[in-house]
Amino acid sequence: MANYEDNRPFKEKYRIYIYPVILAWLITMFVRPITADGSAMLPGISDGEVMIVSKQTYSAVRGAPRFQQVVAFRSDFIDEGER
Repeated sequence: MANYEDNRPFKEKYRIYIYPVILAWLITMFVRPITADGSAMLPGISDGEVMIVSKQTYSAVRGAPRFQQVVAFRSDFIDEGER
């Protein structure tokens, strides 16, 4: 087996690994997958169904959720309410 020294620049050498990691990081900045827990949303959303949710927050500037929109809360937010 011959010794081969790769003299390409770092960016060119590891591009195949760097770009997917950056893309995945950017995607997770704006959306996240969640799993439905329970049957409260039947028949539209079943128990265990995975959904992609926008991380957009509602405020006075952005407005409130409209009729028939699904709003997901963080699990730690729900746990705080049960105390």
